[in-house]
Amino acid sequence: MEISQLLDLIEGIRISDAGFSVRVVNALARHLVWDKKGHAERKEPIRTIGQLARLSHNELLHIVSLGAGTIKEIEDTLMKKYGIALN
Repeated sequence: MEISQLLDLIEGIRISDAGFSVRVVNALARHLVWDKKGHAERKEPIRTIGQLARLSHNELLHIVSLGAGTIKEIEDTLMKKYGIALN
């Protein structure tokens, strides 16, 4: 399978259908990130595996309600189910 085909495939998979915990699904749907002043700023909701795969580990660290355990859950699920590793 070519990269473009893989990207099309994962872009169509909803986060809510990927087997993540409710905490992960809700945090990605809200997509609040900490700004430099320590305030939460709303970004566009992350709704698909394709959107999630474009984020780095560091970007996930800045999402409100995601910590080491939930980020590990995301990384493990992406690798096991889709063969995707975050940067």
